[in-house]
Amino acid sequence: MNRHLHNYTEGLKQAQEALEIYEQLSDSMGQACSLCKLAQLLQHDNQPNAAQEAASLAINLLDKDEKFDICKCHCVLGEISQSKGEISKVIDHFEEALVIASSFNWHDRHYLCAG
Repeated sequence: MNRHLHNYTEGLKQAQEALEIYEQLSDSMGQACSLCKLAQLLQHDNQPNAAQEAASLAINLLDKDEKFDICKCHCVLGEISQSKGEISKVIDHFEEALVIASSFNWHDRHYLCAG
């Protein structure tokens, strides 16, 4: 919610706290979801390199069967790459998200790549 209210400082703090809790619990899925949200907040807070690192870590933590979350992370990475002017990476990440989304008929889930 803080991201939508442009309260990035509080949102970053909350996402980091959630990440630390999930790390203590050894909950990799929780860590990945927290990292993806953290990446979005970092992106909106003009920290694209940190955002890219967080989203990449999230993908590495996700089980290959967690397609929806992997798709979401690729959308975030596409948005980050777009802000950095890395056009080939934008295309790669959005194509990857599209391949995953299409295989599950998620074409109507507009929020997947909605920042």
